[in-house]
Amino acid sequence: MRIQVDDQRRTYQYQKDDQVIPFILLGENGRTDNDQVLAKIFHNRVEPVEKFWGTLGNADNSRYQWSGHIECSGDGNRESTGITLREIEELYNLHERISESGERVIERYIDLDKLEFPDFPEKVETENLPELRLTIFLGQDEGAEVYLQHYTDPGNDADVEYLLCEPTDGMETHQRDRLTYNIPIFPRKKLTSFGRGTKWLKQSELEEMERFVVKILTFKREASVDSHKLLDRAINRIIGKRFRVSIYDVESNSFNEISTPQSIDSSKKTLILIHGTLSSIDGSFNGLLKEPFKGKESWLKYLIESQDIRIEQVIGVDHDTLTKTAIENADQFIDFLNGEVQFEHPVSMMSTSRGGLVIKSLCGKYKDILPVDRAITVACANYCGFFVTKGSRSKRKRGVSYAITALIKMLIGSKWSLIIKLLSTQSYEFLLSLPGLQSMTKGSEVQKEIQSFKPDPATVFYPIVGKQKSRNWFFGTLGATAKFLFINRLLGKDHDWVLGSEQQYLMPRGNLAASFLNKDYKEIMISVLIHMSYLNADKTALDGREWGDDVKEMVEGYLG
Repeated sequence: MRIQVDDQRRTYQYQKDDQVIPFILLGENGRTDNDQVLAKIFHNRVEPVEKFWGTLGNADNSRYQWSGHIECSGDGNRESTGITLREIEELYNLHERISESGERVIERYIDLDKLEFPDFPEKVETENLPELRLTIFLGQDEGAEVYLQHYTDPGNDADVEYLLCEPTDGMETHQRDRLTYNIPIFPRKKLTSFGRGTKWLKQSELEEMERFVVKILTFKREASVDSHKLLDRAINRIIGKRFRVSIYDVESNSFNEISTPQSIDSSKKTLILIHGTLSSIDGSFNGLLKEPFKGKESWLKYLIESQDIRIEQVIGVDHDTLTKTAIENADQFIDFLNGEVQFEHPVSMMSTSRGGLVIKSLCGKYKDILPVDRAITVACANYCGFFVTKGSRSKRKRGVSYAITALIKMLIGSKWSLIIKLLSTQSYEFLLSLPGLQSMTKGSEVQKEIQSFKPDPATVFYPIVGKQKSRNWFFGTLGATAKFLFINRLLGKDHDWVLGSEQQYLMPRGNLAASFLNKDYKEIMISVLIHMSYLNADKTALDGREWGDDVKEMVEGYLG
């Protein structure tokens, strides 16, 4: 349905102290003379109001000077197709309550394509784009997923970019009847950078060819369950056991879980693998298990059977990367060993992403219990620039939203992508508060503790640092310049879409391998496609040279 932005029957002004806050009422029943609508707006009504589902205004509560009209849903659609249908199918997999309720997921949309913003600033900072405020009204047993659906042709689905809600009181999503989302405004004219650095943007003479609609999916979810319990339940049901120790079996070319430390052969020279965030041993090290290497079924099979490398046993450690810190992950592994395994030879370790923080914790906190000779960190998540604690609220929120959008697309099809989908329906402050992500948040207490650990002088670190070699957009191309500059300001000029290359290189200087000493991260940087691709078969370049099988060959050299 079409709503003229100057339609007085749709425009409401909310008086708060000395400020008048204008907004537009959304839905077929969105009229300013409806007592139920006003009662809902003023928190005097808990129940939803039929055919009234939201409001739209400026995020800073200022008077708007928009012109034109918006297109939006009236009552909502229960027969979705395309990308929206796929999103809904994943919601069914996440929330059993949807099927139990017998009520379908409701799809609503807002199309801002015919809305003009004459008050858009002449210049704007990349991290402080003007924003709209969308408030949607829900029952206390309802959840919502909101995203931007990008398109170049209104008839065709395109890309998806997730928006996280503003925090509710105490971050408890079961104690509210509404959720608020801020939507960055991208004008019709493309935003380009100007001046020194990458801080400022201005409108160009070129028009944006791609546009987006705001999609809102509302659904039944577990009542009286706070965000932490909701996350725990989803992980337990979809992922299952969070901590496990496994040993690589050469014959089956797979990892087999062990229940006691007695299954570990302490006389064998051992390599311990530690995976990254929202992953598993099979997930992070898939390229070592599933791809042939030098005539063998896999890199791991080659490693065990090689006459040149003395690795006789490979152990994989699966751990909880969201609700526990990297230090707690290290504690769990040491507790599992229970003092019963005294390795006769120093172990070697290899990690991806956040697993590097677990290695640092093991090498620092438990250096007297678990001697380590080599620590190989692939794209170590010393800290992730997307997790911002300083700066504007807009900056913090957009950083987390971009991280969620990228990770969902990188892990598409995996069980963990469903867990990230659940996180996309929570507030950015809830995500930033999770202990596992606090480990990767610069300036957090746990992050500072991890970086303060001092490994044994005999432990040598080999950081593998990567940079993306393609300009893949994981966030839609509308406002591509603004988004790319914003990401560069968070991650640095060199990054792999998740971690900054310089961030990956933060290692105990006294423990760096000799070939890394006194080098800038750019001197050792390799090219990758995205954060998840370091260990796959794609060729990469190091100092202009092609490697036969990229990172796997590098690691082989470090272990030799």
